Amino acid sequence: MNLNYQLIEENADRKICQMQFSMTSVKTDCFIEFRKSPESITMLDITFPVNIPKNKIDCINQFISVMNATLTTGKWNINKTEGCLSFSITYPRQKDSDGFDEDLLSNLQKGLTLVDFCTPGLLSVAFGNQEPEEVMREMKRGLRSLEN
Repeated sequence: MNLNYQLIEENADRKICQMQFSMTSVKTDCFIEFRKSPESITMLDITFPVNIPKNKIDCINQFISVMNATLTTGKWNINKTEGCLSFSITYPRQKDSDGFDEDLLSNLQKGLTLVDFCTPGLLSVAFGNQEPEEVMREMKRGLRSLEN
């Protein structure tokens, strides 16, 4: 498997890599953390390229809470102090795997597809003054079809 990444950190307990992706709606960084102990897990964290304005953080937090309730894979997170938004997926990994396997590709594709799909809605609520309820109604049908 040939994935281009930058090694950020590696020690006895974990390895962290960074990858960049350009999608239809956004260019984003993806941090992949391979934890070795106490359990072998992989955590994907896809970061949003812009911070949410302070006056919109509570609104976006409510919006992503509703969105997370509809997802079967992953979840949106927001740092309420800085307005940093990200999407994360955590899953168990086979102990003998270096992490760069089919599970990674599958979860990475799911995460990137959801981020690309959800970005216009998030931006319209954060910067376009659209009502979260209206945007969520429009997005729910698409979210269901993406996850199937």
